[in-house]
Amino acid sequence: MRWIKTLLHPNTIGLLIVIAGFVISASRVMMLSMESGEGPLQDDGSVVIRIAHWQLEPGYREALQAIIDDYEALPRVKAAGVKVRQLAVTERVYAQFLNTHIISGTAPDICERGQARMTMGNYTAKYFEPLGDRVQRPNPYNAPEYLPPDLDAALAEALSTGPWRDTFVDGMQGGWDDRLQDYYAAPSAFWGPLRVYLNRGLLAEGMTYLGGALAAEPRPVWLRDALAERYVSDDEAFRDWVVSGSAPDTFGRLLMLSRAVTAMASETGRSKLVPISGSSYSARWMYSYYIAPFTHRYAGRMDVNMDSAISRDEQCAAWSDAVWRMDDRPMRDYLESMEAISRGFPPGFLGLDREQSIRRFLLENAAMLFTGGWDASTVFEGAKKATVPFEVEIVQLPLPAPGERWYDAALIKPSEAAISAGVPYQVYQRSANKEWAIDFLRYMTSYSVNQKFNQLSGWLPCIIGTSPVPRMDPFIPDAVGAIPAYGIDLRHRVNSYVRMGYEGQIELLIGGEATVDEVIERVGNRLSNEHNGIPRLYSESDRLERDITRGMERLMAVQDLRHLILNNNDLAGATGAADAEMKYRLLLFNSLKQLGATRTRSAWSRTHSDEPFPEF
Repeated sequence: MRWIKTLLHPNTIGLLIVIAGFVISASRVMMLSMESGEGPLQDDGSVVIRIAHWQLEPGYREALQAIIDDYEALPRVKAAGVKVRQLAVTERVYAQFLNTHIISGTAPDICERGQARMTMGNYTAKYFEPLGDRVQRPNPYNAPEYLPPDLDAALAEALSTGPWRDTFVDGMQGGWDDRLQDYYAAPSAFWGPLRVYLNRGLLAEGMTYLGGALAAEPRPVWLRDALAERYVSDDEAFRDWVVSGSAPDTFGRLLMLSRAVTAMASETGRSKLVPISGSSYSARWMYSYYIAPFTHRYAGRMDVNMDSAISRDEQCAAWSDAVWRMDDRPMRDYLESMEAISRGFPPGFLGLDREQSIRRFLLENAAMLFTGGWDASTVFEGAKKATVPFEVEIVQLPLPAPGERWYDAALIKPSEAAISAGVPYQVYQRSANKEWAIDFLRYMTSYSVNQKFNQLSGWLPCIIGTSPVPRMDPFIPDAVGAIPAYGIDLRHRVNSYVRMGYEGQIELLIGGEATVDEVIERVGNRLSNEHNGIPRLYSESDRLERDITRGMERLMAVQDLRHLILNNNDLAGATGAADAEMKYRLLLFNSLKQLGATRTRSAWSRTHSDEPFPEF
C-alpha cells in the first residue's frame, strides 16, 4: 500500500505531469521536424518541397492547399514526382522553430519571411537565395496558355513578356532588400491596411441610445461631459448623423459612439461590453497610424535633403534646433487624442493579445475592433458562425472634422500608396530543391493562380490586373494623404533608451496611470539626457551611417564587376548588365545622400558649431 501512497503524493503527481508534458512536446517537435525536412527521404523517390508559414487565419491553409493540388497536377510537375507540403506553425512559436532549423541546416525549402530573426537583416544573404537575376525574366506561368482567353490584350502582353518583378502591383518591393540591393522574397498577397470593424447590430443600438440621450431633458452627465470635451459640435449635422445610424466618419463621432456604448453597457448591466476591443497588438497599430497626421507639420523643416523621408539625424537636428519639443501643441494634441480614444478599450487591454481582442469582438462584447485586412477572414467567418450571426461593416480610421476638437491639429490622413505586397516567401539557400521551390513561387504568383489563391483565402491579390473578393474592397489601399513617415517617430528613429521610455510612458497614459503632462515631462527628460538621450543618438547614428556607407561601397564594387562581366551581346547578359548599372546608380545616389558618412556630423555641426561631436 505504501507504493500507492507514494504514487498519489502531490510531488509524484507533479513529476508525472512534467514527464508527460515533456513526452508530448518532444513528440510534437519530432513530428514538425519530420515535416520540415529532418525526416527520411520519401520511399517513392519523389521530390518534396516544404513551405512554412504562420498564417492560421480561416481559409488561408485551404486556399494554399488548393493551389498546391493544382500545381502537383501539372504534367511537368507530375512527371518529375514533385510534391509540395505546407507546414503551418502558430506565430507564437514560428520564430523559435524556424531559427532553430535555419541554424541546423534543416529549414523548409520555402519560408515565410518575418517573425523569425534569421529570415531578416544580414541573415538574409547568409541563409536565403537571391532572386535578382530570375525576377528579370518573364514568369513562365504567365505565358498565354495559362491566361484567361478574354483577358485584355495589353495586360496579357505585359504579364507574358514583362519581367516577373513587374507583374507585381508594387513592382515586387515587398521582396526587395534595400541594404542588400537584391530581391530575396516573392510576396503572395497584400496584408490589407488598418481599418475599423463595426458590429452593425451594436452600432445601431449604440446610436439609438445616443439619440435618446441627446433628446433627454436634462441630458445625462456622460453626454454633457463628452460635449464639454468638444469632441463634436452639438449642431444639426451631428444630430442628423445620429439619426442616420451610419458608421462614425469623423474622429469626434467615433469618440461619441464610444462614450454612448460605455454608458449603455453600464445602464443595461452588460459588464463585458466595451466600445472597442483593444489589445496591445491593435493599440500599437492605432497609435502609429495617428502620429503622422498630428506631427506631419514638422516635416517641412525636418526633411533637410528633401528625399520625402525623415532620417534619424534629421530628427535629431530638428530637436537640437528646437523645431519640435514634447510640450509643443502638436505633440500634446496627439497624446490627448490617444488618451481619449483609449478610454473605450477594455480594462487591462495592454495585457491582451490579438486573438483575445478578436474573440471579444466575435462574442459581441465590443462594438468596434481595430485591426488590418489580414484578420478580415477570421472576423467575417466568425461573425457568420456566431450563435446569433451579425453583420460587420468596415470603415477607415477617421480624422477630426471641422468644428471638432483637434481638427486644426490633424488635417491630413496617412497615405497608403506606399504599402508593399506582403506574406513574402523566401527560398532556403541550403535546400536540395531550390529550382523547384522557385518554380512553385512563380506558379503561386502568376496571374490566374494568385487571383484564385487570394479569392479563396479572402486576402488581397498582388498581381497586376487581379481583383479581390467584394468583401475585401474596403481594404484596397487608399493613395490619398500624406507620407506616413512625415512626422515624429519615437519608436524607430531613436535609441533604445528613448524608445523604451516613450513606449512605457504611452502605456501608462493609455492605462490611466499617467497624465499627459507627466508623459511630456518624462519623455522630454529622456530626450535631453546628456548621456543617453539625443547626444548619444547622434553618436549611434554616426556609427550606423558609417556601417551603411561601407556596405554600400562594397555593393557598388560588386555591381560594377557584375556589369563588366555581363556586358556582352547576348540578351541575358545585356539584361543583367542593365540591371547591374541601375543598381550601381541607385547605390551611388544613396551613398551621396550619406555625404560620405558625414551627414550626421554635419547635422551636429549646424546646431552645435562650438561643441565637439559626442563620442560614446
